[in-house]
Amino acid sequence: MPTNGGNCLFPKDEYYNDMMFAAVNQEQYMNDLGCGLCAVAVSTSNPFKPIRIRVIDRCPECEHGSLDFSDKAFKALTNMNPARVKIAWALIPCDVAVAGYPALVSPGSNIKFQFKSGSSQWWFQVQIFNTRYPVASVEMKVDGNWASMSRETHNYWVKPNGNVGGGPYTFRVTLADNSVIVAENVDMAVSGDDEDDTFSTGVQTVS
Repeated sequence: MPTNGGNCLFPKDEYYNDMMFAAVNQEQYMNDLGCGLCAVAVSTSNPFKPIRIRVIDRCPECEHGSLDFSDKAFKALTNMNPARVKIAWALIPCDVAVAGYPALVSPGSNIKFQFKSGSSQWWFQVQIFNTRYPVASVEMKVDGNWASMSRETHNYWVKPNGNVGGGPYTFRVTLADNSVIVAENVDMAVSGDDEDDTFSTGVQTVS
């Protein structure tokens, strides 16, 4: 499988590092909510050993419940060359080690914000990564109030309407487990090619 260009547009040096990744089926991709999902998977038809993977793409042709594994992940799962096998898999937090695989997110580390190439105070999109669970919603503080941001199909969040200034910014990020991270003083860290590792963190509190 290629090591860039996944629908989630995560930084390639970080998200393809161990090559243990997968694409999730269209239904469970859920308009990018599946991006960044970490899971443990086992083969029920050709059992070999459990593996840990992270979702970095979607599989439009895959049926509900299906994952399309990288070659390395499939080999680790089944000790076979790529084929179709029955599997069972479950969501896990990305900051825990599981099945002999190290955590993909360092416990207690900050979430990261990357602004899309071409971003400015007049127009920007921001991606959030290095999260324990996938990102469910993002808000931005504008004139003292929280304004909802909308997610694009390429896993970036669009700024609210109007001039929000040149930063630094304050964001409120809710993850799929309902944990909330407020990040203040986030600088506009603009990526060069949308898959590099440029990021800002600001000062963060978790609730």
